[in-house]
Amino acid sequence: MAKKDFKISGLHCQHCVGRVKIAFQQVDGVSNVAISRENDRVTIEAENVPEIKVLNDLLENLGDYKLSETL
Repeated sequence: MAKKDFKISGLHCQHCVGRVKIAFQQVDGVSNVAISRENDRVTIEAENVPEIKVLNDLLENLGDYKLSETL
């Protein structure tokens, strides 16, 4: 099981958090998604964490959300 953290922008409320979480949970192989709006962080656990481009393409359909790599 792999785990990866991302920075996320565009989360304005808990509704936003819920939309993003549901979308990521529907990706094949994803077992857990944790989102912190206060820290603008997303942690994804999966057999193989999808590439950031795949995740951002998914977010494009939901609203003004964008993932970036954490340092």
